[in-house]
Amino acid sequence: HYTYVMDLFYNKNGINPSPEFVALYEHTVKDDNSYNADFGILKGQLDNIGEGIGAYYCEFAFFKHVYQLEIRDAARNDRPTHLCLITAVSETQAELEVKLQNKVMSKLMECISTSLRSRDVYSRYSASQYVLLLTNTSREQAEMVLNRILKRFKRDNPKINCSLLYKFDKAGKPDVQ
Repeated sequence: HYTYVMDLFYNKNGINPSPEFVALYEHTVKDDNSYNADFGILKGQLDNIGEGIGAYYCEFAFFKHVYQLEIRDAARNDRPTHLCLITAVSETQAELEVKLQNKVMSKLMECISTSLRSRDVYSRYSASQYVLLLTNTSREQAEMVLNRILKRFKRDNPKINCSLLYKFDKAGKPDVQ
């Protein structure tokens, strides 16, 4: 139901869900671990998730948890990791009308998925934005990846009149000296 309602927010109405709605989702998906499970059952549940093709897509509520884990690991192992935001706008830099926005975001999702490594994570952040986490990637490599996504999108969708803008920076908080 959550996926259906998120589709209503993003694709039917072109709006972002409220923070209260997202918090309610996070509360409802918490597992009830009040019983003792067999280790074999636990392992089977985790192993049967299946292999996906392309980058890993998840809801933003989960993305936040992955982000926290990744920046901790990156800091500990001194690995560069970058947070990126791609925004779809009209040619005049205004918001897209809902029907075009739906088409753009669907095509952009395909492009992101096939342009990133399978270990990279991305999520829909708003009605017109995707957020990406590029692990073990230098600043130059992150910019190269983002440019590759934009070029692929334009190549695969030459008749879609929109612009894709991006911002990125090193993931995590600045070092405190």
